[in-house]
Amino acid sequence: MMKRVASLLVSSLLYSGCAMADGSIVVWMTDSRPGYKKWLETEAAAFKAKHPGVKVSVVQMSPNDAYLKIPAAAAAGGLPDVIWTTYGLAPWLDGMKGGKLADVSDLIDRLGKNRFDEDALKQWSYRGAVACVPVARTPTYLMYRADLFKKAGLAAPESWEDVIRAAQKLNDPANGKYGIAMPGKTDFSPRFAYGMILYSMGGSTFDAQGNPIFESPASIDALKVYKQLYAYSPPGSLNFGFSEIQRALAQGRVAMTISNPSSMATFQRTNRDEGSTLALALPGKVNRTIQNQRGWCIADGKNSQDAKAFVEHLFSTNSFAAYLDAASISSFPVYHDQAAYDQFQASNETVKRFPGATDFIRRHTVGTMPGIDGVGLTPKSGDLISSGQIESAINKMLANDMSEQETAAAMQKETLRLLN
Repeated sequence: MMKRVASLLVSSLLYSGCAMADGSIVVWMTDSRPGYKKWLETEAAAFKAKHPGVKVSVVQMSPNDAYLKIPAAAAAGGLPDVIWTTYGLAPWLDGMKGGKLADVSDLIDRLGKNRFDEDALKQWSYRGAVACVPVARTPTYLMYRADLFKKAGLAAPESWEDVIRAAQKLNDPANGKYGIAMPGKTDFSPRFAYGMILYSMGGSTFDAQGNPIFESPASIDALKVYKQLYAYSPPGSLNFGFSEIQRALAQGRVAMTISNPSSMATFQRTNRDEGSTLALALPGKVNRTIQNQRGWCIADGKNSQDAKAFVEHLFSTNSFAAYLDAASISSFPVYHDQAAYDQFQASNETVKRFPGATDFIRRHTVGTMPGIDGVGLTPKSGDLISSGQIESAINKMLANDMSEQETAAAMQKETLRLLN
């Protein structure tokens, strides 16, 4: 682990060093899907053609690597000029030693404040201002093989009891087929799966006063459902994270998973059987799921004006349409450009294969981020996300067969420690 941290520190020193040079801005894309880097590099070239004095360098990494590289870069002399990140990390970026975010109110005004979802601006609000430029929300749903459900005589799942029964019925280990892929790895996937189950049951991780309530009846019930579903997940699921659960669904090994709609894009690229189809569901008592708001944060430094100009370029109609295509329905825009959206709808292969998906997402976008849902953006919200206390507790629950009560108590204890 120490060698890995040292390696990340060295790379962060190099990247942050680049960010200090005039006429050169560094953009960190903290999502490892290849489509994003291709899109950004194309836009960097287009931006340079209009602004020949400014070079844009794109650095891509996974969210988990970003949790280590960002503090290292800040400690080495400053944040990269532009960072793609989740809204919960904005105060973390702004408050860490060597890190300070630029005021983006002028940029939001130029883009048109009324073109952003009011809810998105509210969720990104920190200390009386919008911390970063909102781009999209990434919801989490149950993804299920509609063709396999129909063949087995199963209706679309409306409750978690329906999901458990379907997982049991479609589980066929003797033939290498399993009911559902559940994440056990300590990446963000267990947090999102648990959060989706919890929210759809009407629960939260914090109460209205900002107190953690991981030991609530709803949280215990969500963990029970998680464990029951995990029993029908393939062998080795303790090492299943975001990529592994999507791959298992796309390859036909499982009938369901809990993930964001990028699962449909992975399925579209991998599974070319025209008879195979996916559908989205939000089982449970309430229309609420997790929402991972994403956007562009800009460092306060000598290159902030060039950085703002580049981000503004990314909101031009053709660039925004290209972003939507790269995201491929994993993220639903919170910035309204109908021409860009129409371009995306007309050209994206995933949308063409699953024509009802975007309408479902549009109708089911209520929610927030587990771990900060009752807290909002505070100096502690970044710690509550980057520490991985939810993921770690779920991993231990599955690995050691811990009870739901023990798991909830571990989440509660670690969250209280982080808050104090």
